[in-house]
Amino acid sequence: MQHSSLEAWFSCAAQHQAAFTRVDTHTGEAQTWFPGRRCFCEELVFVPGPNAATKEDDGYLLGLVYDASKHKSFLSILDASNFSKGPVAKLWLKHHVPHGLHGFFSPKYFGPE
Repeated sequence: MQHSSLEAWFSCAAQHQAAFTRVDTHTGEAQTWFPGRRCFCEELVFVPGPNAATKEDDGYLLGLVYDASKHKSFLSILDASNFSKGPVAKLWLKHHVPHGLHGFFSPKYFGPE
């Protein structure tokens, strides 16, 4: 598939706050979502939707966020086509996840049979 634009998703620190940012590398347009004060972002993972082969922002972006004020982490799920709106869901964990956890999406199931 040929994409009309190249998108980059990443976590960044802007104005002393961690954030997720999406940048269109052709136009320079950037969309940012700040999870809040004392929140620290991990890398984003793209999970393609059913039309991702023809529409590059069809899918979801998943990223862990550590909330230092609660000493807990949550998984943020962002709609890739409406990134700056913020998460469509937050899945809170009972604990924190240390920084540096890396992941990827695979449609293959690796769990027990």
